[in-house]
Amino acid sequence: MIDFEIPEIRNMVDFKNLKPDLVRFKPRIEELNLLGFDSCIYFTKNLEELKELEAELEAELEAKSDFKSDSNSAIFPAYLIECEDVQTLKRELKKASSSWIIGVLSSENSVIREAISRKKVDILLDSPQNRIDYIALKMAAEKDVAVELSISKFINSKGVRRMRLFEQTKDIVKIAAKFSTPLILSSGASEFLEMRGAKQIEDFFKFLGAEVEDCLSNARRMIRRYFDDSYLLDGLEKMGLKSLD
Repeated sequence: MIDFEIPEIRNMVDFKNLKPDLVRFKPRIEELNLLGFDSCIYFTKNLEELKELEAELEAELEAKSDFKSDSNSAIFPAYLIECEDVQTLKRELKKASSSWIIGVLSSENSVIREAISRKKVDILLDSPQNRIDYIALKMAAEKDVAVELSISKFINSKGVRRMRLFEQTKDIVKIAAKFSTPLILSSGASEFLEMRGAKQIEDFFKFLGAEVEDCLSNARRMIRRYFDDSYLLDGLEKMGLKSLD
């Protein structure tokens, strides 16, 4: 009889049931919990802060002996690249580690399409100036690049502009469904006052046609790629092997 087991440093984290938000500031865990989230992906432009957060999270996950007795509360760091030209995008990507979640925020179609073609880019981030189009959504599906839909852009707009955002978002949801483009729902908040409860966000985008559970699964999958030791590929995980004759 051969007994062996693959160690999993983070197996105390229930990655499959995380309820994360995507934000542009570092919230307190208590604030996340108050709104129905247990975690978040924090996108920052500050490279030093990102490295510090990465080290802190690694130490925290390794130190927890029984995560279930606490919660899935965690802040997952990610690199935010905000740019309006391809050269800046390329320059910023060179600074990025392959171990980071990377999000690109741009209103330029040339930048969006270039970002999708880059292996390092995980997600296209949302804003009121979002110009993602049919071709980009099709490309994102082919390259498995996620597309964020945030509620903050609706909070910060009104009148005709808000109505246009409603129509644009409905179109994005329909096109994404056609191509199976991975969508992720979020607050997209830059401060706590822009955050909304998890259920409110889900209900809002469900009204606009989004498949809420699929969007949540896409967020979890993105986190697992970088932080779950048991994750290999979609549908494939490392398993502890025991009693193998």
